[in-house]
Parts: sequence; structure tokens; C-alpha cells
Amino acid sequence: MGKDAGAVVDADLRLKALDNLFVVDASIMPSLTAGPIHAAVLVIAETFARTMNIES
Repeated sequence: MGKDAGAVVDADLRLKALDNLFVVDASIMPSLTAGPIHAAVLVIAETFARTMNIES
């Protein structure tokens, strides 16, 4: 995620390979923790919702 060359989405969660496609789930996380990831996914979703709200 972000500016890393291996990232598949940019900082706004837009898929780099396709236009107007966003990825808002745990698959964008560079590495998973050993524990539950629910809270991290909620933060990703909240960040995306705020971004979309600003752009609208």
C-alpha cells in the first residue's frame, strides 16, 4: 500500500493496475499479524470512507 514499488494500491486505496477500482480489505496489508486483524480492517474501511466523503 502506498508508494512502495510492490504495492498494488496507492495511498487512496485505488488499484494501480485499473482505473476506478478500490481495494478495501486485508489483502492490501503488506504483512499480517499473528492475531486478529478485524480492527486493522475497520481502520482501512474508515480511512476509505473518509477519503470518499472528502472527494464527494
